Amino acid sequence: MCTSCQSDDVNLRIGRLQLLYAQLPGALIGTTFSGILLGVLLEMLGPAWPAWSWVGAMIVVSLVRALTFVRYRRAQIDASNVARWCAGVTLGTLAGGIVWSSVMLVADLSDPRQLVMTLVVLGGIMAASCVVYAASLRSLVAFLTPILATILFSVVEHPDLAGLWLFLPAFVIMLASGALRTSRAATESLRIRAENAVLLGELRRERDRVVELNAGLEARIRERTADLSVANEQLQREIAARDVVQRKLRHQACHDTLTGLCNRGEFERQLQALVADRAARKRPHALCYIDLDQFKLVNDTCGHMAGDALLRRLGRDLQHHVRTEDVLARLGGDEFGILMRDTALNESMSMIERLREVIEAFSFQWDERTFKISASFGVTIIKDDGATMHDLLRDADSACYMAKDRGRNRVHVHVDDDATMASRRDQMSWVGRLEAALSEQRLRLARQPIVGASDRAVHHWEVLLRLENEDGDIVAPGYFLPAAERYGLMPRIDRYVVEQVLAHLAANPSGSSIYAINLSAASLGDERFIGFLREVVEAAGCAQRLCFEITETFAIANLHEVTAVINELRAIGCRFSLDDFGTGMASFDYLRSLPVDYLKIDGSFIADIDTNPFSLAVVKAANEVAHIMGMHTVAEYVETAPVIALLRDMGIDYLQGYAFGKPEFFMRDFMPNAEVQTVRMMVG
Repeated sequence: MCTSCQSDDVNLRIGRLQLLYAQLPGALIGTTFSGILLGVLLEMLGPAWPAWSWVGAMIVVSLVRALTFVRYRRAQIDASNVARWCAGVTLGTLAGGIVWSSVMLVADLSDPRQLVMTLVVLGGIMAASCVVYAASLRSLVAFLTPILATILFSVVEHPDLAGLWLFLPAFVIMLASGALRTSRAATESLRIRAENAVLLGELRRERDRVVELNAGLEARIRERTADLSVANEQLQREIAARDVVQRKLRHQACHDTLTGLCNRGEFERQLQALVADRAARKRPHALCYIDLDQFKLVNDTCGHMAGDALLRRLGRDLQHHVRTEDVLARLGGDEFGILMRDTALNESMSMIERLREVIEAFSFQWDERTFKISASFGVTIIKDDGATMHDLLRDADSACYMAKDRGRNRVHVHVDDDATMASRRDQMSWVGRLEAALSEQRLRLARQPIVGASDRAVHHWEVLLRLENEDGDIVAPGYFLPAAERYGLMPRIDRYVVEQVLAHLAANPSGSSIYAINLSAASLGDERFIGFLREVVEAAGCAQRLCFEITETFAIANLHEVTAVINELRAIGCRFSLDDFGTGMASFDYLRSLPVDYLKIDGSFIADIDTNPFSLAVVKAANEVAHIMGMHTVAEYVETAPVIALLRDMGIDYLQGYAFGKPEFFMRDFMPNAEVQTVRMMVG
């Protein structure tokens, strides 16, 4: 038998035992009372045996069973002792049945009164036992068997009781049927109660488990709540820190990190918002562009830390002298901008003049050195005329450059019909076109021959620059080089020219002619360009075929720096020519410090040498001094036979001009539609 089945059987037996003992007190009281009453009645009618002895036996059995009940109440019934207790109940009921069956021996059955009274009491007792002992059929049988046996014996012994043969089976059947129904009901009740007990136990265990789970869940909730509280505090701190960082980033995105003023992006955003506001455009506003005049001197003398300190101090001073509704910004480098809202020209000029005086009076000290600076101001009035933000910035920038060109430390106001400003804008328009030409490689190289004055042979070529525009037309350098010089594009252009010439020499290694390349002042003052030039020339291995031309005016103004550059490049084999000689000459003395190979006399003196005695005297003097210094001379703009004859007689070494050839394109990757021009030689 399975363990669960055994457990169910034990629980059922314990339940039956509990039910039997639960009804035992009432049964004992009822049977004892009934027995005493029956004994008294029988004693009154004269029984066959003394009734008091039977009553005494009844009382003794009842007392014994009562003591058993007391023991049961104190005992712990379980699987180990339930069988013993069940057996004890069966014995107790058997003893009770024997006592009750003996009443048939006490009564005088020949006396109808005693017979009827005894049978009625026994029938009631047997019927009651079917209810009292229904929980245990074994106990019921143990109780009824002695009684029925005694009744059957009495019927057999007394023939006058033969009529009970018909009644007795019916009564037994009735008792058995009632007992079985009651037993089944009791058993089912006990089973249901046992199942309910099991279910209740399970429910209690589940309740305890749920309570335990709830306790654990509550503990976890408390722990999680504490963790969430800590996490929330951390999150709040992180959010606060992020807000601080975001505010800082927003401030940095709109302000210059050095001065704390608005930066260029924020300045242009506010200017664009003003331009886009139609209602605001109906009121006058002013845009001012400021460029410091002597700022580079501070950087070059004391370093960028000093320049940064100057800009910070100046930014604070300017901020104190503008209105709260105005926008003061550092646009980059030493450039500032002011957007003055709702100001007419007179009012804005008054404010700008005050700012100019503030900057003029500004004094900056660094390492026991004191610097005075000034600024150039460009002003344009914002009107409702459809001008874009870029138009306004361009006009203010152009006006600022006009202020610089006219002597610095002054204010220039943009006007639409200003011819100089128009020229300035035209130069600015070339910046974008030059950038495109450089990126698309539309700069073309031409060369013009330089011949020997004595043999008319081509010894040199001067490299000249042209620009091919978008339509394929060739543009002369006079249109775009001024813009390139003004807006810092010359180092890039010079780099391009050097690379192209070196590529041509590498493709034609058998030649011996020298190629003269003009170097701009910006390139000569750029250490990175000089380093590039030295590197590529040494790598190409053709330094002896290169001559670099520099202008006289720049050489005189920067004699020390230029001399250092010439010495550095001559050391690797390059040659140098002093171009436009005579246009900026104050004396010949500086030639002693300038180690050039060629002196190129400016064409303005050559063109009229046959008709102008002054030009003739200058050329003679220059030629003699150059020869004394060990230099060769080159005459430009040579176009006529009389000029050629004078120059040859004078002893000029080399001649250049249309008399010997016009510029021709010589790079293989570019050939114009017209045939390549050839050198034309003129015989004197």
